[in-house]
Amino acid sequence: METSQGHLVDHARAMFDVILRAPCIFFIDAIFNSSHDPEAGWVDTAVQTVLKLLGLLVLSVILVLSQRALFQFYLLFCAVLLASASVLVNYCSTVQIDFYSIHYFTAFGDALPIRNGLSLWLALAFLQLLFGIGYVTLVHIQSTFAGIIILDFLFPVVSSVFELPVDTRLFVAIMSGMIVTLHATVCLTFKLKWFYYSARYMYLLVMHMYRLYGLQILLEETWKRICFPDVMRVFWLTRLMVQAGVLIFVAKVAKEEDIHNYTVSWDDFWKVLYSLIISVCDSTLTVLGMSAVISSVAHYLGLGILAFIGSTEDEDKRLGFVAPVLFFILALQTGLSGLIPEERLVHLSRNMCLLFTAILHFIHGMTDPVLMSLSASHVSSFHQHFPVLIVSVCLFVFPILLSYVLWHHYELNTWLFVVTAFCIELSHHQTTKIQQQKSLADH
Repeated sequence: METSQGHLVDHARAMFDVILRAPCIFFIDAIFNSSHDPEAGWVDTAVQTVLKLLGLLVLSVILVLSQRALFQFYLLFCAVLLASASVLVNYCSTVQIDFYSIHYFTAFGDALPIRNGLSLWLALAFLQLLFGIGYVTLVHIQSTFAGIIILDFLFPVVSSVFELPVDTRLFVAIMSGMIVTLHATVCLTFKLKWFYYSARYMYLLVMHMYRLYGLQILLEETWKRICFPDVMRVFWLTRLMVQAGVLIFVAKVAKEEDIHNYTVSWDDFWKVLYSLIISVCDSTLTVLGMSAVISSVAHYLGLGILAFIGSTEDEDKRLGFVAPVLFFILALQTGLSGLIPEERLVHLSRNMCLLFTAILHFIHGMTDPVLMSLSASHVSSFHQHFPVLIVSVCLFVFPILLSYVLWHHYELNTWLFVVTAFCIELSHHQTTKIQQQKSLADH
């Protein structure tokens, strides 16, 4: 029981670590995909380049931080967000809301002034109280000074309650915002020392590993420590879901349909799917994310087939490594992320066809030792032959179907002949193996 609980805790920590690192990939991808104004001068171009490089450096350091340091960084980030939200709400409520000109209507249609009815300022005071408590908790302020900070959050609301002049209320809101901003700046300044030492510790650790083990071991250990494939999967799947939701919303708004109706017509479905296929590999990071997803799918596919045919070969479980590497190499070779949408769709479909044939050949390599062992042992049990024969039949049928579809939808070119040759070769091998197993089963 304790062991299972320990495994659950370890999985929860690993998942939490992946979730904390995923936003860095989103920001790095945004920096890489940010547009550049060709008409800008060299000064603006230089400034933008320096800012992008600085942002990439900071995000890369945050990405490789330890879990504890990363958690502390997000606590500070959330504290800054709460302080910014408090200042923004106080300023907007002071400038744009006239508390005593708002009326509430009862069920009988009578208008009640706000000071006699439900109080809007009470809701704002409660919201600012939550902001203040959250801020002092995240920043770890002592109890005496924490009360002063919370009161500073509430001062603009109190000034509105006492019906002070508009200029006075605006002055109070500005002073309150300046105090909160100054305090947050001072806290961040002191915390930068901790962030510097954390980054310096990671740098010394990286350099020590580099001197002892070399660059390859360093990259492998860093890859495993930050769970980079899982981070890329979370990044790619989250990006895909967000884009799908946005595209569906835009399609419904364009047709003036009810956005609360979650059903999608077939025309909109195919348009959304077409746009998603184009956007899932529009940058190098998204190609890496798609490779990580393909790795996971191929890994479990390989394990499922091994379990189905009863194979115990550990070396055949490398499908989860071979498939993503092949996809990424094909993407780099064709320049997939830099193509225009129409060409990207064509090359992506071609790459997926080549990947599919490679996976079929790899599965053929999984089933071949099992077929050879059954033939050598002269086992005539139907239950042992049936799973392997089913996989062999699929390996015979799928290449034929793929060739048929490709020859009806693509023009004649070198790529089509290469894929067809691979498919014919695989089907020929499977025909020979099926005949051997059939003759063995008859005997």
